[in-house]
Amino acid sequence: MKTPNTLTNIVSTVSCNTPGFAWASHSIKQRGSSTRIRNLLWASAFSMLLAVAAQAQNTFVYTNDDVASGNTVSGFLVASNGVLTAIPGSPFPTGGTGTGFGLFAANRVTLSTVGRFLYAANTGSGSVGVFSINPISGLLAPVPGSPFSTGGSPGDLSLAVTADNKFLFCGNDFSSTISVFAIASNGSLSPVPGSPFAAGGAIDGISVTPDGRFLSAAMLFGGPTASVAMFSISSNGALAAVPGSPFAGPGAVEITGIDINCASNLLFAANATGGPTVVNVFNIASAGVLTSISGSPFTFGGLNSNVPFLSPNEKFLFVSNQFSNANEGSITVLNVAANGSLTEVAGSPFANPGGVFPCGLGTDTAGKFLFVGNRDNVVSVFSIANNGVLTPAPGSPFVTGQAGGLSFLAVYPGKSCGSHNSFNTCMKDNATGDILAFDSVSGAYQYTRCSDGFSIAGTGAVRSVGGVLSLTDNRPDRRISAGFLTGQLTGNATIMFSVAQGVWQTFSIHDTTSFGKGCSCGK
Repeated sequence: MKTPNTLTNIVSTVSCNTPGFAWASHSIKQRGSSTRIRNLLWASAFSMLLAVAAQAQNTFVYTNDDVASGNTVSGFLVASNGVLTAIPGSPFPTGGTGTGFGLFAANRVTLSTVGRFLYAANTGSGSVGVFSINPISGLLAPVPGSPFSTGGSPGDLSLAVTADNKFLFCGNDFSSTISVFAIASNGSLSPVPGSPFAAGGAIDGISVTPDGRFLSAAMLFGGPTASVAMFSISSNGALAAVPGSPFAGPGAVEITGIDINCASNLLFAANATGGPTVVNVFNIASAGVLTSISGSPFTFGGLNSNVPFLSPNEKFLFVSNQFSNANEGSITVLNVAANGSLTEVAGSPFANPGGVFPCGLGTDTAGKFLFVGNRDNVVSVFSIANNGVLTPAPGSPFVTGQAGGLSFLAVYPGKSCGSHNSFNTCMKDNATGDILAFDSVSGAYQYTRCSDGFSIAGTGAVRSVGGVLSLTDNRPDRRISAGFLTGQLTGNATIMFSVAQGVWQTFSIHDTTSFGKGCSCGK
């Protein structure tokens, strides 16, 4: 029986396919009680819906289709074996236009697991489409005011968001600027004072350090050709170039894509070489200064490396090769040592059957599958073995449903660096380990069910009276209520989330531990 996403589907599934239920319905019908039939149907459906909601959170893959005539985002539900099924209603219009072509490394779609928002670049109209993500069905809904103008020239746009979902950054390649937006609780964007900021040259892929202190940008032109620019991020989102930026990569060719580890001290930069796979690795100092590690750059099999992606466990680095041969691009997989040194996984590079010019890379939270967005409008899916070996999933690749340009890709929920630690108050249930973390000043919060990574985030109202710190947030889709005794470092919380019209799931946190004792799942 397929997992239903709506109450109506559950009623239909139960009444048609459940033998015990069919017998009960028949016996009641003989007594002529249609009301009792309906009551029993809805009661059983309600129970099943709560059971479905309690299962492991669904994983979804989204691609920015970059369609010139009217841009869209395609969405897919990921099955347990990696097979992709289009989400009903997909593809979703972004409200802007694409170009159908662009620089291959620019990351044009990103999301915030914390805030449940997806951001898609409209390269043809110079704007960003913003959607809220339904974590149960994967459906996308435009947020108020979407799309939002970048303030730069239309062209290649690259996106990155801070881990706490406070700021969105947009690299405007043709304008040589970076637009910075403050993100409201409903996902709407507003430019921060001074935006857009001068980048010092044309840029390609960008990335934010997980600690939220720095923005990195691959410099396509301007300064050293093979370089990375670093910017410090102020409390209001304003950018300032780190002294000495941009930083050249010795032996590099042309840096185009960037990823950064969770400790925010190692930066991996892939090169568009037109030749072998080349990756530069830098140490990130506390002030944001970059220095190459010993042995960098690292060169491997493959051709024209562009996009790097670090696995959730940070054991592997996946790199797209966009010129393997006339028909497809391969994926290089590298072992990552503790100091950032790279060695090639046996069997790498791995063929990408049916995929041309891989542009977007991403994994699920557990790092079980690698998803690859390709320029021929298909998504390749690979299972990732413990040793990093890639094996195509059944039916791979999967068509996006839109004939656009470059299929840049994001996965919800994707890898996470434990953003709870960006909050100053933590409530952690001693029995389940579930976490409600929040900021005692701004009211920003995140609840995480640690058994499967299900997450709810937003901004509520905080109040401190007589040593009791309270948090409340009442919206159509949630009811959050928490009380924390600041002197005893303990408290209770109730979190209610709407899974369907009139149907709520309730989570509770009791016997909490203090923030100082850890605010991450598994600790």
